Amino acid sequence: MLADVKKSNTGFTVHYDEMTTIQIKKQMDIILRYWSVEQNKVVVHYVASLFFGHAEAKTVTKHLLEAPADNGLPVNKVIALSSDGPNVNTAITNLEKKKKKKKRRKN
Repeated sequence: MLADVKKSNTGFTVHYDEMTTIQIKKQMDIILRYWSVEQNKVVVHYVASLFFGHAEAKTVTKHLLEAPADNGLPVNKVIALSSDGPNVNTAITNLEKKKKKKKRRKN
């Protein structure tokens, strides 16, 4: 996957979905969607499942964006975050927007 994403030389979207497991832990599944030059189509690829006890949006955001980076993908190539829409996901999106604005101001 990593080589294919890098070959495409385009950005990718990060999709995440949160749920509560039977053990009452928060689970977040992370999936990438990108254009594959090799396959000439949009490809969806599972990246990781993260597990949390109780986690605030700030913590979840940090781990959400570390997952692609941990797989060797540059976070600056993230085009968009996508979710199923619960309130905590709105908080994650807002935190990421603030972070990007700060980076733009520094540059």
